[in-house]
Amino acid sequence: MRGGDTTGLRAYNERLIMSALRRAGALSKAEIARETGLSGQAASVIVSRLVDDGLAVKLDKVRGQVGQPSTPIAPNSQGAFSLGVKIGRRSIEAILVNLHGDVVDTRGERYAAPFPAHTIATAIAQTSELLSQLDAAARRRVVGIGIAMPGELQEWASELDLAPGALDGWRDADVADALAKATGLPTSLHNDATAACAAEMIAGDAITSRSALYIYLGTFIGGGVVLDGKLYRGSSSTRAPSAPCRSISPAPTAAPDN
Repeated sequence: MRGGDTTGLRAYNERLIMSALRRAGALSKAEIARETGLSGQAASVIVSRLVDDGLAVKLDKVRGQVGQPSTPIAPNSQGAFSLGVKIGRRSIEAILVNLHGDVVDTRGERYAAPFPAHTIATAIAQTSELLSQLDAAARRRVVGIGIAMPGELQEWASELDLAPGALDGWRDADVADALAKATGLPTSLHNDATAACAAEMIAGDAITSRSALYIYLGTFIGGGVVLDGKLYRGSSSTRAPSAPCRSISPAPTAAPDN
């Protein structure tokens, strides 16, 4: 981000403050300034804007301490919502969460195999149902859809006992574009292991250092890489930065007669 990019700087500082509030739960303006490294005046201006925008709320004043009573600032749970879609080899799930990360509602379906047309149609149906749970005001506060799925689903036909080429439709399928067109929301597509790492960084407590290797155990063993507090996403959206290896071996065959 360039120093003269005031719009980008404003967005960055707002995210910095919201991240600090999410980690702490609630902070006074003075504590926000200390946590973020912003000046007291800058922190105060940005906090006021976040409150006006409905992303943060003022809690009751805290009294009984030295000096003037302080007013804690906290994220507004109804200030923003987001949708997540997890496409797997045997199931698909969709989830709606609020700004606190609380689950508002979910949808799920198991299937024999992730055939592209059915899987994408199901994703659209599930997200549309979840959006219908919100009133008009809350619907306007949905910021987007994140999609997590394994890379190279088209290569899994034999493992799922399908005919060769049965999943080749995934080579050209664009689930993110399909969801964006169906919902009108911004979408982003990520490898499932990378998405799990991002979720741990945001909502979990296992990653305690600024650089870490996150191990994801599923049908494959994959992972995510955190470098200096930032998630390294790899060379493409559905390819994990750490090479996956299979964790479940095919069923053993009978030993030959001797």
